[in-house]
Parts: sequence; C-alpha cells; structure tokens
Amino acid sequence: MFVTYHYFLGLRNLTVIHEAVELIKKTEENFDINNIPEDDKAVFSMMSSGNSDGVFQFESQGMKNVLTQLKPTSVEDLIAVISLYRPGPMDSIPTYIHNRHNPQSIRYAHPLLENILDVTNGCIVYQEQVMQIFRTLAGYSLGRADIVRRAMSKKKHDVMEREKQIFINGLVDENGNIEVDGCLRRGVDEKTALSIFSQMESFASYAFNKSHAAAYANVAYQTAYLKCHYKKQYMAALLSSVLDNQNKMATYISECQRLGILVLPPHVNESQASFTVTHGNIRFGLTAIRNLGKNFIDALVDERKKSPFVSFYDFCKRMNARGLNSRALESLIKCGALDNLDVNRRQMLSAMKTILEDLEYDRRKNVGGQMSFFEMSDAPVDSPIVIPPMQEFDLMELLYMEKEMAGMYLSGHPIDSYKDFAEATKADSINNILSGEHQSRYHDGATVRLICIVTKNKSQITKSNQMMAFVNVEDRYGSAELIVFPKVLSKYSTSIYIGSVIEVIGTLNFKEDEEPRVIVDKITQLPSADKLQSYAAQKQRASVVNNTQNNVYENISSTSVAFDNSSKDKKLYLRLRNMECTEYLKAKNLLELFSGTTQVVLYLSESNKRLLAPKTLWVSINNTLYSELCRILGKDNVVLK
Repeated sequence: MFVTYHYFLGLRNLTVIHEAVELIKKTEENFDINNIPEDDKAVFSMMSSGNSDGVFQFESQGMKNVLTQLKPTSVEDLIAVISLYRPGPMDSIPTYIHNRHNPQSIRYAHPLLENILDVTNGCIVYQEQVMQIFRTLAGYSLGRADIVRRAMSKKKHDVMEREKQIFINGLVDENGNIEVDGCLRRGVDEKTALSIFSQMESFASYAFNKSHAAAYANVAYQTAYLKCHYKKQYMAALLSSVLDNQNKMATYISECQRLGILVLPPHVNESQASFTVTHGNIRFGLTAIRNLGKNFIDALVDERKKSPFVSFYDFCKRMNARGLNSRALESLIKCGALDNLDVNRRQMLSAMKTILEDLEYDRRKNVGGQMSFFEMSDAPVDSPIVIPPMQEFDLMELLYMEKEMAGMYLSGHPIDSYKDFAEATKADSINNILSGEHQSRYHDGATVRLICIVTKNKSQITKSNQMMAFVNVEDRYGSAELIVFPKVLSKYSTSIYIGSVIEVIGTLNFKEDEEPRVIVDKITQLPSADKLQSYAAQKQRASVVNNTQNNVYENISSTSVAFDNSSKDKKLYLRLRNMECTEYLKAKNLLELFSGTTQVVLYLSESNKRLLAPKTLWVSINNTLYSELCRILGKDNVVLK
C-alpha cells in the first residue's frame, strides 16, 4: 500500500520520513516504513485527539477540528478527509461526520447509489465516484464518463448542458441505436436524476481523484505513525526540514516540549549536521548555525571520532588544519557549541584571535626545530595559552548571541523571565494566534494582549507625510508583525527599539493567504522581570482591576536607570572599541529610534579618536534610551555632560 504512490510526490515530507527512518535504523536495523501496520489504534487515537502538529496534511486548526469530530479509525477515513477539506466538498464534512457516527441516518437519493457511496457514508467525495454514477445510473462508457468529469472540472457549461440531457434521457444515434441508456431507461425518475446531476456538477470542479488523495493519505499516515511511535527520531527529522522557517521551528520545539522531549543546544562533541537524537533528547544540528559550511561540518564530525574535544585550545588546534576560520569559530562560540569545555564564551571570544594567529603561524612556519611562542612558554603542552579568568556574559547577552548565529534563542528566551507576569495578565500566545487555535477567540477584529520582545522595527512614510512603523516581535513560541499607525507611534515610539520587552494591546487583522497581524492600540515598555514579580503575585491573588493596573505600569516604567538632564547644552558621549564592533551597531540602531537634538560624541578607544556623530544619530535623551545604552555599552561608557 505505502510503496505505490508516494515516490511520485515531490514533497519535503518524503525527506522527513526518509531521515526519520535512518535515525530509527541506528537502533532498529530492520525497521521498514513500508511494513508498518495500517490499522494502528494508537496512531488513530493520537489523530482523533487533534495532536497532529507535524503530520502531513493535518496540521491546520481546521483539519484538527475535523479529526477531533470524526475520530478516524482507518486510512480510508484519512483519504476521505483530505478529499473533503477543499472548497465545495467542504460543505459535505458535517454530513460525512454525522453519517459516520450514525449509519442509520444515511439516505441515498436512489438505491443504485448505495454500492457507490457506502464507503463514504452516503456523500460524493471522489471524482471516481462521479464517473461511477454516470456509468451505473445512465449507462455511460468509461471513456465518456471521464470526458464529462473533465468537462465538469473545467466548468465547460455548454458541454455540461448537453450532457445533462444525455444523463437524463440517454443518447440515440441516427440509426436508432442506443449509445447511452440515460437515467429514465434505468428506472431513475427525472427529478432525482436532475438533483444528482446538480450535486455532481457543483462538486466535481473541486474534487480530488481518489488515487491522488490516497497517495497523500499514505504519506500522512506514515508521518503520524512515526510521530506516535518514534517521537524523537521523527521530530528531529522534522526540525531539520524547517531550518528556514523560524515560526515552524518554534512550533515544533513547542510540540517537543509537550511530548516531553528536550531540544538541546548545539555542541561540537555531539551535534551532527542535522538534528539528531542524543541521550533520549534532540540535539540541535550544526547546519542551522551561520558561517558553517558542509565541508567544515563533515571535517568536524570526522575529527571528533578520533577523540572528543577536551578544551577550547584543543578544538582550535585540531580543527585549524581542517578549515577552521575566525568567522566559523566566532559562530560556534556565540551559539554555545563550545560551552562546557574549559572556558566561558567571554574568555573564548577574547582569546580566539591570538590562538588562531599562533596556530596559523605554526602552520606556515613549521620547520625543523622551530617552536611557536606558546610552545616556548611554561604552560603545559596540551594547553599552551593561559586564558585569564573573566566573568561570563549575562544571560540576555548570551541569548542575543545565540539568536544572531542560530536564528533563535537556544539556552532560553528573553521572555522566559516574564512568564509569571504573562500568566497574571492573561497574555495571548503568538503561536496560538498563528495556528488558528480557538478560532472563536482569535478572529479578525479580536483584541489581543502580547508580552513580547522587539526584533525589528521598520518605519514608513504615509501618503499624508506621517511616520508609521511595522514592528516584528516574538514571544517564546512564535513571531508576529505589529502595525503601528502614526497617532499611536507618536505616543509609543520610544518603547519599540530592538531588544525592548513590551506589552502590546491591539486588534487582530486577517488577510487572505497572509499570517494575521496586530494593529497596535497601546504599548507598555516593561522593565526587568524581577521588578514585575511582586506585581504578578499581587495580580494573581487579587485580580487587580484595569485602572489599578495602569497605575502600577506607571510606577514600574519609571524605575529605569536615571540620569541628570538638567542642562540643555549637554552632549551624550559613548565610548566604543571601533565603529565595526557589535556594540556600535546595536547602539546605532537604538540612536536612530530616538532622533532629537542632543549631540552624540563617539570616543573610539582603539584609535583614540573622538568623533561627532552625524545628525541622524543625535537623540532625544530619556531614561529608556540611557538605560539601554548602559546595558549595551556598560554604564561607565555612557556619559551625559
């Protein structure tokens, strides 16, 4: 059954199935996806409960709703649902489900239809059934029935009008020979025949042929079987297939958590190119990390087969001759793939340039008897450089590094520490909104509340020459776009810089073939999560009313780092290493959001230069800007005087 069709389908899911099977074979050598049982009760129980994220064709909320109502028990049910879940046939879904659970309710317009429609609970579902009806009720040949089916699908009205008469009355050639019996000759009255023809005509233009639906249902069942019985292997393969879709990645990682599976950060001693199963959980794949090519990843995996990497220097030394460069090393450090060796990420970033230069020197100048600077030191041979102790970056900085290099946060999420506050304020999940869950709740025009972090801010001039913004935000399990119109932007522009954690109240806006967006009504910038803890507890105990909540917001939003702004003639001085460093790029993005008249002076410590920033970076100084600059550059590197 499973071999017949699906190799003709060019689908991502076929690759997922193949990779999942390869992972399974590491522990079950004889596993064969083509020999799985077709009537596995656990699979259909999972589908019936609507837990179909990652199951081909059945991921949408609409499909989940159909599954939970239908309670499928066979692949035949899946074939029917795939065929019905389309414009036109979709109108038959309630009837199909009702008849499926209440066989005594099935009614056939004519007894001749019973043998044709009994498999689909009295409903016309497939194009093949349309052809059978023409043949059984009116005596059409196979060829003529197929011609009529195609005419119906292409809505050729002139052809259909002629065939309607033939379907009812039959067709006699010029010699009086009957070519088509017609319904009347076969005992079907004209009224019934017209009703059946009309039903087929409205249905056929959207219908699947059963062979097509069966191929899709076979793939769907295979993915469901793998998810049900080989969760870890299947979810690992599924995650590998959506590396370019962050929303899907977040959704599937959320599903892993629901299934009790941890998605572990990448590591040079355990990660493969793709996501893999490691110690009962899933390990992040190296292909998902920026600046790592396939050849380098293959070389890394090959090298560690000799022995695990035991230290940062050990990794650099062994991989130096196998394609390691500064960009790849920086990516590995920042995403956490070298964590838990011997030094932290700050130490690695500070020492990597020196280590790579020394190793490169050795590689090019390695002649008999010559030793490198490090080899001449008193340090042990296996650790020729002593990296001084340094305090690790704070969690937020580590998370931003991971986001930069892997496209997502790996060790946690900036919103994690706001979880209690989000629950206390009954914030909505972006993932729930995007997936269409609880459609009665998340519809066009519905009001939502988000606790999220700003990841992108794009301004645009309207036709009336006013400024509006399109802001990308995300929470733990999804990302969405906010639309901020000019009037609202004028009130809240200082709160929507990249990295800002905000509460958004807005209205859902749905457009066909687009993910829902949120039209913003109000934005509240949130301070560090610890300042919200007491409020969240109070909220849960006392159900604080809205006006009290607004007062609390006013109090907590004024707790940022303070600065002295008593003089209009002051300038803002920022100390940076150079104008290529990451800190400058982050500070520049921030300065552009707070445009104003306060001059900004840049002191570049590496070149000992002092530069007046262009007017586009002059700012309107406030607590929010000052606090965020202190976070990015360090308090001692931000001075207003």
